[in-house]
Amino acid sequence: MLEHNNVVTIGRSGDIKNLLVSKNILNENNIEFFETDRGGDITFHGDGQLIGYPIIRLDDPKKVVPFVRKIENVIIDSLAELSIEAFSKTDDTGVWTKEGKIASIGIKVSKWTTLHGFSLNISENTKGFDFINPCGSSEEHVVSIQQYDETVSFKEVHIDQLVNSGVFNASKNSVPITLNSSVKSEPERPEWMKVKANLGKDYLSLKSLIKEKRLNTVCEEASCPNIYECWSMGTATFMIMGDTCTRACGFCDVNTGKPCDLDMDEPYRVAESVKIMGLTHAVISSVNRDDLDDGGSAFFAKTINEVRLKNNQTSIEVLIPDFKGSKEAIDNIINANPEVLNHNLETVPRLQREIRTAASYGRSLALLQYAKESHFLGKTKTGLIVGMGEKFEEVIAVLKDLSRINIDIVTIGQYLRPTQRHRLIDRYVSEDEFEQYKTIGQELGIPHIESGPLVRSSYHAKDSFASV
Repeated sequence: MLEHNNVVTIGRSGDIKNLLVSKNILNENNIEFFETDRGGDITFHGDGQLIGYPIIRLDDPKKVVPFVRKIENVIIDSLAELSIEAFSKTDDTGVWTKEGKIASIGIKVSKWTTLHGFSLNISENTKGFDFINPCGSSEEHVVSIQQYDETVSFKEVHIDQLVNSGVFNASKNSVPITLNSSVKSEPERPEWMKVKANLGKDYLSLKSLIKEKRLNTVCEEASCPNIYECWSMGTATFMIMGDTCTRACGFCDVNTGKPCDLDMDEPYRVAESVKIMGLTHAVISSVNRDDLDDGGSAFFAKTINEVRLKNNQTSIEVLIPDFKGSKEAIDNIINANPEVLNHNLETVPRLQREIRTAASYGRSLALLQYAKESHFLGKTKTGLIVGMGEKFEEVIAVLKDLSRINIDIVTIGQYLRPTQRHRLIDRYVSEDEFEQYKTIGQELGIPHIESGPLVRSSYHAKDSFASV
């Protein structure tokens, strides 16, 4: 823990527009500027802040979100000892009081090791924040501990609790031991969850085409259990804008890190592949690209347009990220007129913070509602994964929310841990329970529900679209 020299830093998904002055003005005020590879947007570090770098080795690199939440909770508890009431937010990272933000957090995980850390405002010397939109928000107000008690100094805030609570120590330094791909504490995998590999001619032919066109598929990158069935039938879900995501969701097997530049020829290669495969229904997804101003929505729209140009009899389904809730970005997709707009809620509200990095239930629900209430003429769709710790009643509550926004298609499937380093399986949902979700959802007025152990977002996508 230390006090930093004056510096403004911006994360890999940050927007340079949130720097409100020129770099020359920063220099005149003895403030340096750096672009960094951490998460988060723009922030200021300097005199009057306690900076902590909890550089530890996680037992699971996908557990960065629970690690961040742990830091938040320890800072909240430490402030409580100083009689300062603080809290965290479900859809953001950091610590706030009623008057404003008092602590910021930005973490990166590289080779299982945490980098960067947190900053806690102690003194009222926060001039650097006047030059930025803190954390990317023009409405963010920054406060400090001394605004509540001017007698508190760095000595009192060299927080023993941060150390005692384990923020600077990994709770484990080992990887769970697996037997036949399962962790000892996990339930035994039932027979209906076992998939037979079909490496027939059609599967190998499609694999060769994907490699030849230098394309990515969700089927491969997300370790989908249905890859053998779908590829053997000549169907696949294309994943555009690279194979590296700017987020690190605890259930997902897609690589996390700093993405490469967009490949401007990719939309043409996707369109050619759809034509060669003779698809009558094409599904296109993407990684999250928070590093791009529009989240990659214009590139997504270009891909839709190219596929339609070369395949005018093909219906197009898109599985999109949340674009940080940007209506302009969502409009880019809507204006490209896909037949199906899919955005996954993934899980119930209670589990969102620990499972979906930088996303929120409310934002995702609002995206789907916005599409439904706008000029979009196609069908809206979303998906849930169960078996991650949710309760039956919570899933039903989500279905009720979805019925209220007139969703057209819902998919519900069993969570399968992609690797031993991902979130553990809480339970295997019974086939009867999947059938209950389908029955109740239809009674609520949802036109089509695909519910079963091996169901995924794009599973039987063509048939789902045809049914509504």
